[in-house]
Amino acid sequence: MEYQELLTTIGLSENEAAIYLELLQNGPARISKLSRKTGLHRPGLYKELPEMVNRGLLGEIREGKSVLYEAVSPTHLERHYLKKQGLIQKGLSELEEEYNHNHEKPEIKFLEGRAGVNHVFKDVVATVPYKGTYFRYTSKTDASVRPEEYAAYAEIRDKKRLEQKIITSASKKLRKKDTLEKFYKAVPPAFDLFEDNLMFLIYGPKIAMVDYDSKAAFIIESEKIARFQEKIFKLLWKKL
Repeated sequence: MEYQELLTTIGLSENEAAIYLELLQNGPARISKLSRKTGLHRPGLYKELPEMVNRGLLGEIREGKSVLYEAVSPTHLERHYLKKQGLIQKGLSELEEEYNHNHEKPEIKFLEGRAGVNHVFKDVVATVPYKGTYFRYTSKTDASVRPEEYAAYAEIRDKKRLEQKIITSASKKLRKKDTLEKFYKAVPPAFDLFEDNLMFLIYGPKIAMVDYDSKAAFIIESEKIARFQEKIFKLLWKKL
């Protein structure tokens, strides 16, 4: 690779590369000499040379009222390149985040049978971090999973000290008591008996719906949707 091409590759303009090479190969020079040697017009040099000095590409030597310009060590150019490379990588990383944000598509998983319902419970305790919180709407009837399957879920839940906030029916709340990490609020019977035999979960970047009657469930993974549903839950929780 020729030196001119190398310098433009690391971020110098063609004019800057010509100026740097001239000073590197032939030593310090005044603007008049640089103009003759590079073929660049003096008005342009008056603008470009101070900018190159400010960027650390050139040095100045003052002789009375005259100023000579000199090339800095190529090591300084390497630092300039690495700094620019870092800025490019940071910019590309931010663009990638912007792309992922604007192209986020929910991932939907449909599940059936007792195994499907059990998978939802397993996914909750696997997704929510230690001492995290998840939110649950639970209707009156809650025939979830087999006792041994629920016990496995409950064991992991308790080890991770996960907090639950649960909105349920008034009759179900009467049979439940708040604990250190489990809190209940009820839908007023005058509004609805809340007996649809469904469960709706909001946990981390996911939501899940379980229909206990048909033993069907689905999980949607989407930070945007989960965040929206969490806001609605918290608003209702505050009002109850």
